[in-house]
Amino acid sequence: MKISRRCRFIICLTWPILILAATVASLPIWFPHLGYFLVVADPLKRSDAIVALGGGDMRRYIVAAKLYQEKWAPVVISTGDLVPDYIEALGEKLTFAELGAKLLIKDGVPLQSVVIINKGTSTFEEAAAVKEYSQRNKFQRIIVVTSIYHTRRARAVYRKMFANSGIEIITRSAEGGQFHAGRWWTREDDLVFVNSEWVKLFLYKFQGKI
Repeated sequence: MKISRRCRFIICLTWPILILAATVASLPIWFPHLGYFLVVADPLKRSDAIVALGGGDMRRYIVAAKLYQEKWAPVVISTGDLVPDYIEALGEKLTFAELGAKLLIKDGVPLQSVVIINKGTSTFEEAAAVKEYSQRNKFQRIIVVTSIYHTRRARAVYRKMFANSGIEIITRSAEGGQFHAGRWWTREDDLVFVNSEWVKLFLYKFQGKI
């Protein structure tokens, strides 16, 4: 039995509509997981240093200072060679590493316990600079603190960068901010964060950085 040209047209038109309808109907099921997947955290252990990654929200430094005060490590490293736009607009030239150091000291970390690494304009470049410093100082374990939506990629980058170095990587998120992994599409900032992280995850994988 032959199918008429009109029937074939209707079938071809119906399938994409059904697929689109099923995708839209299932959004509440799989959409939250796009946010949840980005968030990871490792159990805390006594370490040689806490690393507050440059960029993102300032809660990275608040959490890093809190971990220092809880005596998880005797040193806090602030990284990043970029100068934030809002700092440059004020006529200042503070890098993220230098700005982070000021915030750490303001939050109670002694000056002598703060290390500034003015290197790196990306997660990958910062990891390379931190690895060099960690090996030079014979560290065995470090705690990497970053924004909650950035934890999966940061951990993947650091673990690959530090592979075979003998240095253990612990990743912790800067909790307490406004990011909601399970409802990321309902807030503009979260929408930007999640989309950006997924693009960077694919890009870093393609480049062999994770």
